[in-house]
Amino acid sequence: MRDARARLLADDLVQATLALESEVAGAEALLERRSTVEAAVTQAREAEAAAEERLREAAPRQRTAQETWYALAAVRERVTSTISIATERVRHASDQPADLRTRRDPDALDAEARSVAAQEAELLAEVARRSAALAEATAVRTAAEEAHRAEEQRYAALVRAAADRREGLVRLHGQVEALRSR
Repeated sequence: MRDARARLLADDLVQATLALESEVAGAEALLERRSTVEAAVTQAREAEAAAEERLREAAPRQRTAQETWYALAAVRERVTSTISIATERVRHASDQPADLRTRRDPDALDAEARSVAAQEAELLAEVARRSAALAEATAVRTAAEEAHRAEEQRYAALVRAAADRREGLVRLHGQVEALRSR
């Protein structure tokens, strides 16, 4: 009976030793994987910091684009009001009798028309310049935001993987302790 018990205990000991060696090898593999995941998390943090830096660098361009947009809105208002005033003058001039309309000097009217045309051309050129600047700044900002969003997602995935790895290590440690106590 003692011999049978001793054999059973020896067999249990061999099985527990094999299981422990297997668990230790698994734990070593998990520790190696953990260091790999931690390196990936560090790399993700660096990439996130780089993305945030690019976002900070793009901020002045975004502000410039915003200022350009406001300036374009002001130019549009000026053009709209100039058109409105011109329309009102044309309507008012057509309402006046012919003898009142002829009192203004045609050369002065031509000069005024050329002046208004020159102002309109300048305003349209400014609108075109500022529109191009706004489009460029918007594209830069959009690209920076997209890069930042991608890095945040990658970082979150790495953090989840590290948490899963820690949970697995704790579970394996608990199993090893249970086998030792057994």
